[in-house]
Parts: sequence; C-alpha cells; structure tokens
Amino acid sequence: MALPTNSDRIWPPGFPSDFHRGHFHDSKSFIQKFRPFHTNLVSIIQDISPVKNQVNTRTGQASTSAQALSQGASRLINRSIQDIEAGTEPASLAISAMQVLTDCIQSIKSLMDVVAASVQQSEMVIPAESGIQGISAVVQPNSTAAEKGAAMSKKLSTQSRMPNGLIGPFHIS
Repeated sequence: MALPTNSDRIWPPGFPSDFHRGHFHDSKSFIQKFRPFHTNLVSIIQDISPVKNQVNTRTGQASTSAQALSQGASRLINRSIQDIEAGTEPASLAISAMQVLTDCIQSIKSLMDVVAASVQQSEMVIPAESGIQGISAVVQPNSTAAEKGAAMSKKLSTQSRMPNGLIGPFHIS
C-alpha cells in the first residue's frame, strides 16, 4: 500500500511536509522539524482555552436555566393539575345537584300523573252523582208513597179489627 503524497493529505499549518517520507535520521533533526508545529499547536491550544472556558460557562448557565425552566414547568403542571381537580369538584357537585333535581322532577311528574288520574276519576263521578240524584228524585216520591201506604195499611188493619170486636159476641149455629 502506497503512502499518500502531500497533495493527497491536508497537513496542519507548521507540520513538516516531508514527514511521511521518513527523512528524520536522528532525534535532533526530528525536534527541529517539529518545533514550529509544536509552537503553532501550543498557540492554537492557548487560543482555544478561553473558548473552552466560555463554552463551559455557557453550558453551566444553560444547564442552570434549563433546570430552572424544568422546575417552573413542573410547578406549572402541578398547579394546572390542582386547578383541574378544583374545577372538577364543582362540576361533580353540579352533576349531583342536577341528579337530585331530576329525581325531584320525576317525583313531581308522578304526582302530576296521580293528580290527572284523580281529576279524571272526579270527572267520572259527576255523571254517577247525577245518576244517583236522578234515582233519588225517583225514589223519594216512591218512599213517601210507601210511607203513606204503610200508614194507610196500619189504619185499615186497625179498622178491620174493629168490626171483629163488634161481631165477636154473635155466633152462628
């Protein structure tokens, strides 16, 4: 496998361009070749350090904000649940009151049915009362006539005994 050439690789600034060729025969030449790269790398790290600190600070702030937001959302959700529960209690009471009212209305309807039946019965009694009054009108004179007839019958009975008392002493032989 062939090693990539300089044109195939992207080398960082200050990196020795002939690194891949293995031209380092001793450590001194190696150090001399890498010193500018090392210096450049240290400079980059120094430039990145404040950015890293800012990122860490901002991350901490974001975390604190997210935690506060989460706690606020949690309180809001809990409050909403309490409000919903508080709202359902009056609704439940209203439903119970409506059920009681419905029961009362049913009772009133039943009583109205009884009243309607009573009115119907009383209307049916009126013709019967008229019939009874008609019968009474017929019976009253009959009753008076019967009383007169009974009185007359008693008088006749008394009178029929009288001739028996007059005839009684006579015997036919």
